[in-house]
Amino acid sequence: MPSPAAARAAVAAARWARSGTEKRTAIACALFSFSEMFSAQDRARLLQANNIWLATVRPNQTPHLAPIWFVWHDEKAYICTGRRSVKARNIAANPHVSLALEDGNDPVVVQAKAKILNRAPSQVIELFQQKYQWDITNDSTYDAVIEITPQRVVL
Repeated sequence: MPSPAAARAAVAAARWARSGTEKRTAIACALFSFSEMFSAQDRARLLQANNIWLATVRPNQTPHLAPIWFVWHDEKAYICTGRRSVKARNIAANPHVSLALEDGNDPVVVQAKAKILNRAPSQVIELFQQKYQWDITNDSTYDAVIEITPQRVVL
């Protein structure tokens, strides 16, 4: 049974969605907390999947799409890349990204905002070690950690 606040948010989202304006739908979606954004099944898939597809926007406004290792922690995705990589340069210029799990038969597609961190949180370092047996602190090729915060689930 959802909490009263969650129920009110669901009613508001339905009303705004019926109005037909994307802006209102986006506002209504923002009423939901991140814990309500993903189903338990989708959250489990985000924790277990080895790869995720990351779409960034190039300076000429064309998309750049790449599969990449990631970890899921506190309702955010974290990836490692080189500071001079296309991904990092694109994110530095435009933080709007999309994420998608690899399974096209059961998609999870998310619009998000990304930011390059100066240091990886200790829990994220541990999660990369557990998931991939990869110590990201000892890999000079991948010298940037990017934190990706979901804004909206598309599929």
